[in-house]
Amino acid sequence: MRNKLSIKLYNRNYVSLLAASQKSNSVDKNIQEKIKLIREKYPLLLSDAEINN
Repeated sequence: MRNKLSIKLYNRNYVSLLAASQKSNSVDKNIQEKIKLIREKYPLLLSDAEINN
């Protein structure tokens, strides 16, 4: 879902934004803001809970 939003908004996939952020050593604030926006829209929520019926 993050990837789809990234392509829709920035014409770049989410993984390439992350890679660009790592290459720039977090100096490029523009890339950081894009990643932050995507993470706010689609936070990564994981659960290890068992489902009991």
